[in-house]
Amino acid sequence: MAVLHYEEQIDDLHPPHRRRADDPYISSNTHGMKVAGGLRGAQDRLDAILQCDTIPDLIRLFNPPRSGRNDDPARACRYYKYNFTSLSTLRTIEFRQPDGTFDPQKIKETIVFYLTFVRSCLVRRLDELRWLDNGSEPIHTFVKVIM
Repeated sequence: MAVLHYEEQIDDLHPPHRRRADDPYISSNTHGMKVAGGLRGAQDRLDAILQCDTIPDLIRLFNPPRSGRNDDPARACRYYKYNFTSLSTLRTIEFRQPDGTFDPQKIKETIVFYLTFVRSCLVRRLDELRWLDNGSEPIHTFVKVIM
């Protein structure tokens, strides 16, 4: 839920060319859910997440195919900012939005941010994540719980 809630704020952490709406390789997961499932509001998305009983259900929700039926996880599209398609086989989620770089400092900053973000999600109770719907907590406050 938090990756959806903070998608725009996380966009602001990346250079403009890594947040373009028309980039087919880092599509918005939130937009994909709106188009594929009609999930427009934060509460709709949270309800859909909570209704997922299996990992393939989560994959279909977060990485819907760009066209065609959405009932086969094998048709899931990996070209979203957060790629859940390997969750069932490799138990990983790919963070696709950061720039590729050889700069060790940028690599470290990216890893530290995403690890801190994930840890912040893990220490929150579900009712705290539901509270995110009102949009009142900025991302720097959300991750400060850990940092």
